Amino acid sequence: MYHRIKHKIKSSRAIQYTLLLLLIVVIAVIPYPIPHNLKQETIAHVVSMKSCLVSTGVSPTFSECASQLQMKEGDVKKEADEVWAYSRLEKEKGRASIVLSNYSDALIHLQNTSDNEAQLKKDIAFAYMSLKQYNAAVEPCNEVLANDANDTFCLDIAGIADYVSDRNSEAFEKGKKAYEISASPCRSLNLGLYYGGTGNISEAKTRIDEVIRSNKNIVLSCWSPIKSDIPVSAMDRYNLCFLNNDKTKSICRSFAAEGWVEGNVTQKKTPEQIKQEEEQKKRLAELDTSRVL
Repeated sequence: MYHRIKHKIKSSRAIQYTLLLLLIVVIAVIPYPIPHNLKQETIAHVVSMKSCLVSTGVSPTFSECASQLQMKEGDVKKEADEVWAYSRLEKEKGRASIVLSNYSDALIHLQNTSDNEAQLKKDIAFAYMSLKQYNAAVEPCNEVLANDANDTFCLDIAGIADYVSDRNSEAFEKGKKAYEISASPCRSLNLGLYYGGTGNISEAKTRIDEVIRSNKNIVLSCWSPIKSDIPVSAMDRYNLCFLNNDKTKSICRSFAAEGWVEGNVTQKKTPEQIKQEEEQKKRLAELDTSRVL
């Protein structure tokens, strides 16, 4: 009997193709074993790195966060890659994506989880802000603030998002509250910009002057509307600018010299206005006229 069945299989191409197809189907439906044993220590390192990076104020660099973990940058990235590739939890994949600076991918995974914890919403808001999707960042932070009105992380993010979206009164209220809860140079800087947005130009200049005089280098490190990649060694060639409340004039202050310069930026300039601006520029002739904001 065995030999007859074996002979039929050998002699029938239809049976051979059918068996081959069944083999392919079986291979396809059997889950592949995970070729890597993902250690809890690896997951913990990635979560700690994410927690360091997801911050407001003077935002730490990847290198600084790795140093805090007493790890090499390359090892941290390798572990983040492992968590992203082998973890079965969307939340862990999303946080690994933040460590890898892949914010679009982070949103896909973080929003695909049923968890409702406040920290997850903050991670989502941070990813949106890093992609400069300011209005989208407000929603998860408003949910956090609904349960904890004093959450300074979300007050910072929502305030910045409101400011860049011209919701100046809302930005001011959130920035003022965050500063009152926990004052810091970066919150003072943001509040100065918000004062400018609401029309209190005098107070805006006073606060921004104080920050620049005390530590101008910190300005470029603040996680704020003017965060920039300008190297500290070159910042003296730049000005810090904001728009007045009717958005018709830029108000700029050099990092290297005292004094403020105002210029028309939205209306057609008359010869007299051009002459006045040229006179103002002479005050900062040695500086680059590029603007931070």
